[in-house]
Amino acid sequence: MRCHPRRASRSAVLAAAILLGACHGEEPVIPPEPDPTAWAEHLGDGGDPSDGSPWDAAPPERCTAGQGDATVLRVINATPTPIVMWWLDYECGERRYQVVPPREFRDQESFVEHVWRLRTEDGALLHTVTLSETPTEVIEL
Repeated sequence: MRCHPRRASRSAVLAAAILLGACHGEEPVIPPEPDPTAWAEHLGDGGDPSDGSPWDAAPPERCTAGQGDATVLRVINATPTPIVMWWLDYECGERRYQVVPPREFRDQESFVEHVWRLRTEDGALLHTVTLSETPTEVIEL
């Protein structure tokens, strides 16, 4: 089972930077504010395969929010081509997980309120799902 640890909040990172800097007598390095439109730099380029994250022409409707009860996402691939499962993290970054071969299915352990995208191998978006409290969420394509 893969766990998705929460990222530290900006205030926690700032506090740590200030404390660490103060301990070493150095000026603290404060990380920049995250850019909520960072996805836009990927528009029209089909994504960069080297970073493992294709991008659409629109931002995600929502990111993964919190970590609810454990659940399972079952993807049934009735198509003649592979489907790639991507998890949207807490900052809407896509994390590649597994490939569902043609005419097979795969189960992915996850959590309620986690967001998943299903794509073709070349990055075309097929489906987005936010997991609910259903013990097994089944998506058939």
